[in-house]
Amino acid sequence: MSHTIHTGDSAETLKQYPDCHFDSIVTDPPYGIEFLGKDWDRNTGAIAIWQECLRVLKPGGFLLAFSAARTYHHLATNIESVGFEIRDQLMWIYASGFPKAQDIGKAIERREGKRNNNALGIKRSINESGPKTSCPKCNKTLNGSNQSKCQDDICPLRDEMKPANNEWSGWKTALKPAHEPIVMARKPFKGSTIDCVLAHGVGALNIDATRVPWDKAVPKGINGKDPRNRLRELPGDQIAERPGETAEWQGHRQGRFPSNVLGEIPDYQKYFYCPKASRRERMEFNNHPTVKPVALMRYLIQLVTPPNSTILDPFCGSGSTGMAACELGHTFVGCELDPHYVTIATKRIAGWLQQHTPQNTVQHTQFEELFETP
Repeated sequence: MSHTIHTGDSAETLKQYPDCHFDSIVTDPPYGIEFLGKDWDRNTGAIAIWQECLRVLKPGGFLLAFSAARTYHHLATNIESVGFEIRDQLMWIYASGFPKAQDIGKAIERREGKRNNNALGIKRSINESGPKTSCPKCNKTLNGSNQSKCQDDICPLRDEMKPANNEWSGWKTALKPAHEPIVMARKPFKGSTIDCVLAHGVGALNIDATRVPWDKAVPKGINGKDPRNRLRELPGDQIAERPGETAEWQGHRQGRFPSNVLGEIPDYQKYFYCPKASRRERMEFNNHPTVKPVALMRYLIQLVTPPNSTILDPFCGSGSTGMAACELGHTFVGCELDPHYVTIATKRIAGWLQQHTPQNTVQHTQFEELFETP
């Protein structure tokens, strides 16, 4: 287990690595939405970087890359255009996204002069915690979801909290973000998947290591005489072979077969749950605005990567992929353009390894350790 983080352009950095060197690539590239006005988020990753990723990945190796809902098609198209095979789209769903919509009713009142908080000194800004409005009188702030309210009766911020008094009250320009799609792609190979696995050690998904534990006892029962049963894979990996056959079955001891949806879904959280990164994970020196939870990266790595592998993250950011990879006992290589984030990633990985002993398998598919308040 070791980790290396290179500073510089990934397209140039990866040229030092030979063909077919990495077992998997798990990364969180720019989304192309200029998040918080960041220059690095102007595109979804240069074509040259994805070309190098294809070259250094083993045949059959998987690439997992996060994206934004409205730019996923750009990322998937770019990845496919360099030669990757798109295998699936995973969906990470969460409840803690913040809305970034303009209030049309209030905007109209400001234009008409009926609401002029700017003249009263109210300041508006946005950071990784969401939109923030500050009052010059009491220094209190009001974020985009009204979680914090000013208590001063004469504070102009109180006027900002009032709904608009016109026909466009309640109309806004966007929905609250609650999911991020993940491209699942694979490097093409010759022959069958079995041939690829035997030759290169990659190409298949580790289903048993990523099963979702049953919330209660392992289910079991008897399938009725239903012709559809012969087309259905039973939880115990038994299949009714002929129409009308009655088959006894029992759920897989290790849990439910994993799906391509990961997230905070009411009434279905027993299947999968992964909130945003906690305060403990971010640590006091991490100010990266798009940090991913380590448990999520750990799960994704286990899904597509055999034990004792070498993992690449060409958009390393603050190092969440590296933290998860090293905890699982893999060799990790990251590339990051910003020296500041290289320092952050190095500190986060070192700090994480002080608290977690590297091992090949870490079963935390329910993400219990992430339920603390962010």
